[in-house]
Amino acid sequence: MEDILQDCKLFKDIDTKDISLFFEKVPYKTKKFDENEIVMMQNQACECLMIVLKGSVNGQMVDPSGKLIIVEELGKGQVLAPAFIFAEINRMPVNIIVVQRAEILFVKKQYFADLLQLNQKLLINFLQMISNRSKFLSQQLQFHALKTIKSKLAHYLLEQYQCQQNQTIKLIHSQQQLADRFGVTRPSLSRSLKEMAAAGLVVLKTRAIFIVDVNALAYL
Repeated sequence: MEDILQDCKLFKDIDTKDISLFFEKVPYKTKKFDENEIVMMQNQACECLMIVLKGSVNGQMVDPSGKLIIVEELGKGQVLAPAFIFAEINRMPVNIIVVQRAEILFVKKQYFADLLQLNQKLLINFLQMISNRSKFLSQQLQFHALKTIKSKLAHYLLEQYQCQQNQTIKLIHSQQQLADRFGVTRPSLSRSLKEMAAAGLVVLKTRAIFIVDVNALAYL
């Protein structure tokens, strides 16, 4: 377990021996979950530090119209809802659903608070993690404020262009997964992609999209 946690940003630059000592001093438990099993429900109180040790989970929510929105996918070594552990209103903002069979570490927040007081580096890592989450959530709000499917697609493609440093974007998500992320239906997403291709903005390939004009996408 310590080897996995060493790759977790919460334990960045902390020796494996120190991580082992942490968990000798505080109680914890691990639990295994099957695919599609619910880890936490939206509005459920967040009373523990939760870290994915194996597998992956999705943060999902349903908007007022009933559309499923995938907020993000979290894998091995990532922390679930860190900003809500010590919040005054610590209700989960999303449902946490297992994508691939998962094992999750749970540490009750009072024991996690003890760990934070034991190690300044751990405390700084946690504060940095919360700050990064605030930035991520503001970006998500900005993304979902985009009114059209094309503008959301353009935002996604430009984001991937920056990450992959290539105008040919290798798709890591299926059209259905993208539709769930955008909060739209798959046919609507497919239609918008075809319209963007017809307008000469992109070229659709198998499991890839070539961006013809990066600047034009920025204006959608």
